[in-house]
Amino acid sequence: MMYFIGMVSFSFFFLSSCTAYDEIPAGRSTEYEIFHYRKGDVEKVLKNEEMIIKEAECLFLGSDDTYRLIVGNELLADIKKFEAIEVVYKRAKVFQSDFLRKEIEISRLLIPLEGKFASPYTTVFYGNPDYGEFNVLANKKGVPVLGLIKKLLK
Repeated sequence: MMYFIGMVSFSFFFLSSCTAYDEIPAGRSTEYEIFHYRKGDVEKVLKNEEMIIKEAECLFLGSDDTYRLIVGNELLADIKKFEAIEVVYKRAKVFQSDFLRKEIEISRLLIPLEGKFASPYTTVFYGNPDYGEFNVLANKKGVPVLGLIKKLLK
């Protein structure tokens, strides 16, 4: 009998301490996912998420210029061959852009961390649900933030 109680207690303790595959650890956001592209590979960002998303959103909101650039799949693939982060929101999020003087609903941000779209200005691609033809902003003061994001990714 004691053996049976011991096994039941052990099993309950063991099973209750296991994390289900789809369970989200405490503190992890379910509102977005962040992906880190580097040299053609991609991995989901699982640390420093809140700080990275804060910096990415600040780059978007602090943008002070725009590009006339047609954003196609080939361009996006080229950007992801270098180093970049992509924030994908589970539900579209509304931002008030002071530069564009309007509210923008977005579901994704792509920020190159190296290459021609990272310097001399930080480029922010945005979309809802996909990146649009002219959905490109530039942040003239954002280059130091890219260094911070790179440190947070390590």
